Amino acid sequence: QLAHAGRQMLPHAVGLPRALSASSVREPTLGTLPAAMTQAEIRQTVIDFHEAARRCLVAGFDGVQLQAAHGYLLGQFITPHTNRRNDEYGARDTAGRSRLLREVVDTVRDAIGDEAILLLKINGADSLLYGQGLGTDALIEVAGTVQDAVDAFEVSVGHYASLFPGYRGYFGPFYEDFLARGIGSELSW
Repeated sequence: QLAHAGRQMLPHAVGLPRALSASSVREPTLGTLPAAMTQAEIRQTVIDFHEAARRCLVAGFDGVQLQAAHGYLLGQFITPHTNRRNDEYGARDTAGRSRLLREVVDTVRDAIGDEAILLLKINGADSLLYGQGLGTDALIEVAGTVQDAVDAFEVSVGHYASLFPGYRGYFGPFYEDFLARGIGSELSW
């Protein structure tokens, strides 16, 4: 699975100066305020996905999956709440918000060829507790913009900020460990 966390990270915990996203919208779970990506950073990200996919095939994988669900970077561009841009990658319409996804899908397909498998993980609903997330009909429209290049879709739900809609079940011990020993220990309280 190839993924870019975008705003869903703690930059200082991994030695980065800042997190990047479609727009500068704070991620409430981790408290990260990302910088809006420049055109050059977007172009470099497309190149990075291409190179990562190429390396997967060199390593012997049969294909790759792109992570566009759960509020990762590709999903941050898709969702109006996290994409407030006014350029060609912007929140004006599905085509603009889906542009980065389309460019990444196309470059990854180019990197792996037609014989390798290309999967796309995408939300069936953003289930955001606030803001302007997308529902199933809108996400089906987004999936339609790349269906010609993708072999199969894995449908999931939610962003980090969706909390429990994305994480069904009992997770008390997980969250205790997350706060005590995981990246939660890096948070400034």
